[in-house]
Amino acid sequence: MAFLGCQKSQSSDDGMKNAPIVTKSTVKAAPLIPLHENMKTLSPNAPPTLETPTENTPTLAEPKAASDVASITSQSDTPTINTEVSTTESTTSADTSTCDKKETTISSIENYAQGFTVSCGQTVTWSFNGAYNRVTGLITVEAGGTLNITGNLYLGSITNSGTITVSNKAGIGLYSDAGAINNNIGGTITVSNKAGIGLYNAAGAINNDGYIVISNTDGFGLYNFNGTINNNTGGTITVSNTGGTGLYNLNGTISNVGGTITKTDSGTCTGCPI
Repeated sequence: MAFLGCQKSQSSDDGMKNAPIVTKSTVKAAPLIPLHENMKTLSPNAPPTLETPTENTPTLAEPKAASDVASITSQSDTPTINTEVSTTESTTSADTSTCDKKETTISSIENYAQGFTVSCGQTVTWSFNGAYNRVTGLITVEAGGTLNITGNLYLGSITNSGTITVSNKAGIGLYSDAGAINNNIGGTITVSNKAGIGLYNAAGAINNDGYIVISNTDGFGLYNFNGTINNNTGGTITVSNTGGTGLYNLNGTISNVGGTITKTDSGTCTGCPI
């Protein structure tokens, strides 16, 4: 179990599902999205190939288990790249100005496969681009914490009460496979990828009680494939992309119960209730 803060992260083991065959769509084709330069197959619940419309998905392959990945250490190991993390209990107050400021860059999944916590005052940048190296445990971003995703983060579930930004330039920035993305009250998720897919929800659930802003300039901002988006009372989703497709819903469900979903003049939302 890896710790970036004081709170122990939970562990989950999400099942994998086979993706249905994706039929040809009318969405403007985007460049091919390579999850890894040496990877020739996609994992279950993978999005359609974005180079050209296709009648069949690529051959599927089972992701490697954590025990099979040489760079992943055992659960008893602790992170070594962030030795200055405070063990003081993080504040739950809305005032986070007193939190100690710390910055960490994660460029390897080593020590983080079992999940981690981003505490108040911390800014964590995920720059790792591993395709099948999945974070199986829970990732928690506390109030006052910031998680910047510039690489490709493949995970099960994440809970956010702070700030998450997704700004990948290729591949899939935040890939949730049959898990849950819980954006709590006060939490903000900004998807501003420049290509590929920013946030990919495959057969999982996005539960939004905070703010989600989709402002990608190309590719797909939020791709909901066989998943569910629950925009709850007080939740706000704003689609303001200036290129590509902002929110794309394929065989999924978007439930807006007391929340607000808006689209700007430049924003595009396919299969949305707006």
